[in-house]
Amino acid sequence: MGKLPEGSREIHHSSPFTQGARSLGRPSPSHAAPKDPYVLFKSQRVTVGQRPPEGRHRKAAAHASQPTFPGPFLVSFGGPKDAEQLSVELWNRSSDERLQQVSLDFSDEAVFGRRTFKTSGNGSVALTWRLNRSTATTGESKLQIHRLSADARDLPWYLLVTGQSLDTQERWDWNAEETQQTTERELSYDPQGYLVELWQPESTGDVLLAEGSLFPTVSSTRSTVVVDLSNGGRLEILYSVEIGVGPEPSPPVVRKEVRLLEEAEQQRFLRALQRLMENQAVPIVTRGRPGVPEKDGVQSSSFFRLAAYHGWPEDYCVHGQETFPGWHRAYLRDFERALIEADKALNNDGDLGVPYWDWTRLELNGQILPNIIRQSFEELPSGLVDPAQALSAARTEHGGAGRLAALGYQLPTEEQLRQNLVSLQVVPQAESSLTVPEHWLHASTRFSMRGFSVESSHNGVHVALGFPMNTVPYAAFHPIFFLHHSNVDRIYEKHVQMETPEECAREFAARQRSLAEQGETNRFLQPLEPFQLNDRPLMPADTFDTARLGYVYDELPPDPPQLMTEEPIFVAFENIQVLALKQKSYKLHVFLTSEGGWSYPSSHDWSSIAGYAGAGAIFGGRAEECENCRKRPPFTVLVEVRATLEKLGLSRHEAEAESPRHVRRKVALMG
Repeated sequence: MGKLPEGSREIHHSSPFTQGARSLGRPSPSHAAPKDPYVLFKSQRVTVGQRPPEGRHRKAAAHASQPTFPGPFLVSFGGPKDAEQLSVELWNRSSDERLQQVSLDFSDEAVFGRRTFKTSGNGSVALTWRLNRSTATTGESKLQIHRLSADARDLPWYLLVTGQSLDTQERWDWNAEETQQTTERELSYDPQGYLVELWQPESTGDVLLAEGSLFPTVSSTRSTVVVDLSNGGRLEILYSVEIGVGPEPSPPVVRKEVRLLEEAEQQRFLRALQRLMENQAVPIVTRGRPGVPEKDGVQSSSFFRLAAYHGWPEDYCVHGQETFPGWHRAYLRDFERALIEADKALNNDGDLGVPYWDWTRLELNGQILPNIIRQSFEELPSGLVDPAQALSAARTEHGGAGRLAALGYQLPTEEQLRQNLVSLQVVPQAESSLTVPEHWLHASTRFSMRGFSVESSHNGVHVALGFPMNTVPYAAFHPIFFLHHSNVDRIYEKHVQMETPEECAREFAARQRSLAEQGETNRFLQPLEPFQLNDRPLMPADTFDTARLGYVYDELPPDPPQLMTEEPIFVAFENIQVLALKQKSYKLHVFLTSEGGWSYPSSHDWSSIAGYAGAGAIFGGRAEECENCRKRPPFTVLVEVRATLEKLGLSRHEAEAESPRHVRRKVALMG
């Protein structure tokens, strides 16, 4: 977690419940026997919960008037000083009905306590909690274990203590009948606590005997804690925490509109970018090993390493999922950190952010695409990818480096780009995405039947820019990718600030928990691979504070226009399946006519045709080897057509929507 933000708090022992939370009041008759109760704990940062324990106690717990939830739970408050507030809720899963609720404020509570609180519905809840208000620095601080005491066992065994969020682990081997160990060990301090496991070695495979959780209090004074184990045993640990104070973080860099930068700022960015593209010498002894180039320079630059994350040759696809903006935020942060190091290597101070290209302001200083990009990267830089792979790569599904080397950079002209951005409706789509209140609707195209998300306009810009930006595997190999995504992230940050980081985190956690109950992965609890924050995996909950991630924007987009009095009317291309696209991207052009009035347009300048309504964008995915592509549900692409209908004097009931390709049967007018 790094150094906890000012005013942040963590509840250790997994939220206020180290020894259980019980509903003590008598529910009303309609609530007398909830079939499947569960408890939720909501802070301004996260939501966690639990059903009663599984097994033989489950049935009794489900029908008890005093269900018990032993935990432990870990709730991170975060946010401002006055945000040490927790909502405790008891729900009936079978009827989706909230039974009891109470809001608690821990800002004036002791670090450790037990109390009973009145709840709604004439009930009460008994809580046991421990607060962690430490500002210990993750990774810098150390957990020192001085002594271990355990029950004697007949056979040799060993103990593992493993960090919950950090890659840190220690092992103690015990002889039969041994009850104490005094050999001191040291682990990196993990604010998420530690998993404690007792194992017995067996020739056929080691056997797990018991497990428990350790949540140390941050203090340099030696303390003793007893860990209750799942087999009924106990482990006593004498420990202390050496509090490390990490270096003062550098002030965040400021991201600015690239077309408004002074000439000196643009050139500084360009030099750092070109430095990232410089290839490295490959030691002779390592050539030919898996993943190592055969010769100096080829595919060995930092830029290649970073570009590879997006789709080729790596496999970190998150398109069409709620993690889309958070993963790309982490990705852009890694690129920015590399850019800062390149700037320092050029004898500058590293105060250099990734500029954004605000394509919602179509033209600035006489430029649509930034001149610094168009003029400096007309061709694929020599050595960025290995053209020698062209023959073998041509036999693969995506073409590998050979396809990228053969096609190079094929950006449209300024006028073509203008037409593409207008026809693909990227500006109104971006504005519309800021009128969506829910995080899960704003974040991705997965639920696009409800309107436009930040991913909608993102897809349109990718398709508008031509190769390689219109292909998932190669898009990041053009520098404009990172300037485009800096603007996408800026739009997303506007949504986060409008809704508040805490509300976005709550909605994200709740939606993913709901999907997990339907058998999907809870992406809120999954690391944003391969990215790290303070020597631990970067999590979705870490992505709502840009300053903590090292950057801010000079300005965010303006507030969206007031909601129109008239509802939008869409043409919807439904049930699009990403694998069926064969890695290709598409523009879905829409023409409106009166019923039966369709004829294929004779002019190639479709924008001059009265019935031309615009286009939708499909940013094609990868192939079968992409796990996310295989699991991604079918999605919908929308094109807003109200203005065109009004121009034609038609209602949506009188019009036909046509596309000049084979997708006609998938088109539906909806309003």
